[in-house]
Amino acid sequence: MAKKNKYRRKVKKPPEIEAEQFSDGKDLPDGVWRGTHGAAWLSNSDNKTRLNEGDWVVTNPGGGKMVMKNEEFILKYEEDDE
Repeated sequence: MAKKNKYRRKVKKPPEIEAEQFSDGKDLPDGVWRGTHGAAWLSNSDNKTRLNEGDWVVTNPGGGKMVMKNEEFILKYEEDDE
């Protein structure tokens, strides 16, 4: 009978990101601009995304930015206390 080896799933350390939560009454996060009707937008090389109250502007390690809904953000990330 062949010996069975036990394995554990490798857990890769997630990349460190920077994030700023959008709030209409505060200064705009870097890269966010106002359209002609007052809506807040983030443009990147692929598209432009409208921000809503509570959305997060996430900057990945390579400098790219994206918008995440608050519900998705809090499931995926936690604050780094280091």
